[in-house]
Amino acid sequence: MKYLVPVDSGNVPRRDLPHRHADMNARKYFHLLFPLLALIISGCSSVPDQSLINEKRPVTLAESSDLYAVVKLPITYNDDSFDPLRGVLLHPGKYILEAEDAGHWFFRSPVPLNLLMYDFGRIVDGTSIYGGLMISKDAASPRPYCAYVDGDNAAEKVVIWELGKEFAKDRGLKWKLSTDSEEASATR
Repeated sequence: MKYLVPVDSGNVPRRDLPHRHADMNARKYFHLLFPLLALIISGCSSVPDQSLINEKRPVTLAESSDLYAVVKLPITYNDDSFDPLRGVLLHPGKYILEAEDAGHWFFRSPVPLNLLMYDFGRIVDGTSIYGGLMISKDAASPRPYCAYVDGDNAAEKVVIWELGKEFAKDRGLKWKLSTDSEEASATR
């Protein structure tokens, strides 16, 4: 209901206060809609995966046969723990040192690695490819643990997946280096 309020120039209809208040609330919520919409859109955009790498590394053949890695259980690392799209499966077994560069050792998997593709949490595709584990000689390295595949020749490896901190936490439980048992017995 509108009230007529007398004004000096005559009777001019004006909006009452409750109607004006409702109009201001609608305007306030309308201005909040744009930041909310921006947040929703930015949240739906894809973030580049930090685990996937495509880095070619020149290597030399390894000279030591005493150093090896042992994976005790199958280990799967995915790009997202909640809704993965890609992953890599490391099979159990003895990974033999095959090559090295200035900062890393390259341990060959006893069977090909499995590169996995997911759809709604199910594995829908995969590729088996020869490769193994790249482990840093220095724990302070920016990429201490990675998965690699063979390059174009024997003097090249291609780093494809950064295993990250999860792999370091699994040391001793799911995998170990041949030198780990010597260190443990020396501290006892």
